Amino acid sequence: VMFTLSWMLTSLGLHQLLIHYPERPWAVWAARKKFLISRLGDILLLTALSLTFYCFGSFEYGEIFGKADAFREDSSTNAYLVSLIATLYVLGAMTKSAQFPFHSWLPDTMETPTPVSALMHAGIINAGGFLIIRLSPLVSVSDLALDFLTIVGAFTALLGAVVMITQSSIKRALAYSTVAQMGFMMFQCGLGAFSAALLHIVAHSLYKAHAFLSSGSVLEGATGAKVESSINPTASRALSGLAVAALVSMAIFMGSLWLLGIDLVAKPGGPVLGVILVVAMTQLLWRANATGLWTLKMWGIGGAVLVCVGYLVAYLTVDRILSASVSNQAIQFSTLDWVMAVFILFGFLAVFALQAMVTTRINRPFLRAFYVHALNGFYLDIPARRITARFWGHESPTP
Repeated sequence: VMFTLSWMLTSLGLHQLLIHYPERPWAVWAARKKFLISRLGDILLLTALSLTFYCFGSFEYGEIFGKADAFREDSSTNAYLVSLIATLYVLGAMTKSAQFPFHSWLPDTMETPTPVSALMHAGIINAGGFLIIRLSPLVSVSDLALDFLTIVGAFTALLGAVVMITQSSIKRALAYSTVAQMGFMMFQCGLGAFSAALLHIVAHSLYKAHAFLSSGSVLEGATGAKVESSINPTASRALSGLAVAALVSMAIFMGSLWLLGIDLVAKPGGPVLGVILVVAMTQLLWRANATGLWTLKMWGIGGAVLVCVGYLVAYLTVDRILSASVSNQAIQFSTLDWVMAVFILFGFLAVFALQAMVTTRINRPFLRAFYVHALNGFYLDIPARRITARFWGHESPTP
C-alpha cells in the first residue's frame, strides 16, 4: 500500500516539474500525455493491488509470496487469477518505465530543465523495474507475465537503440538511450535474472545522471565524433577485425567465468545474457582494432577484461545480497522460449550491425530512408498523440 501511494505521489510531483515552463506549448502538451499514461498506470496498479488482497487476503510480501508459490503447479481458478495479477503489475510497470507502446512520453518531455531530466532518468523511471523486482516471487509464477516482459522489453530495447543513434538533439538521444536501457532491464526480468536487472538499474542511474548533467559539453563530444568518423576500414579488414574481436571477447568471457567459478547455465537467463555481453565487448574491441593503433588495441583489450570481470563480480555481489528477497529460481525454457530467445539475439546482432552501417555507410539510399523513419521514432507515438488530443480537446503543437 505504501509503495502504491508513493508511486502515485511521485507521479503527481513529477507533473509539476514537467510544466516548469508553462509558456511552452509542447512542454505542456507532453506533460499532459505523461499525465494520462501515468493515470493508466495507477489504474492498473490499483486493480492489481485489489485483486492481490482478494486472492491472498493480505498485503504482506512474505505471505503473498508463500501462497503464490503454492499456486505454481496448480491449475485451479486461483492460479489463473495469480497470472492475471502478475500481468497487471507488469502492465503498470511498463507505463512507468517507458516501455512500448507507452514509451513516447519520455523523449517528448525533454523541454523540462536538465536537472529535472537527470532526476527523472536516474530515479523516477526506475520505479517500474523496482516494482517487478520486488514482486519477482509473484511475477515469476506466471509464464505469461515473464514471456510478456521478455518480448516487450527486448522490442523496446532494440527500438530505443536504433532511434537513439539518429537523434540530433542530445537530450532526445539520451532519452531514447534510457528507453533502450529500461527495455533491456525488463528483458532481464523476463528471463528471471532479477539480480542482474537491479544491478542494471543502479549502474544506469549513475551513468545517466552524469550524462544529463554533463550534456552541455557539446564541443568535447563533437571532437570525439570527428575522431571516430575517421575510422572507416575496408570491408575485408572490417570483417577480419570483427572476427578477431569476437574470438578475443569470447576468450575473455569464458576465462572470467572460469576464474570466478560461475556456472552460466545455472544462472537465470545466463546463456542469453552472456551472448549479449560478448557482443558488447566485441563492439568495443572492434572499434579499438579498427584504429590500427596498437596502443588503443591494448587499451581496448584491457577495457574489455575490466568490464567483463567487473560486471560479473558486481553481479555475484548483488545476487548474494538479494538472495533472500527476489526470485532466483532458474526459469525452465520451453522449445518456444528458446526459439524466441534466438530471434531476440539475432535482433541484438542486427542492431549492432545497423549501428556500424549507419555511422560508416549512411550515403546508401536504403539507409538514408531508414534514417528518416528512425529519426521520427517510426511514427509509433501517433496513437498516443491522438488519444491525448481526444482527452484535452485540441491537436498537439509542433515540437
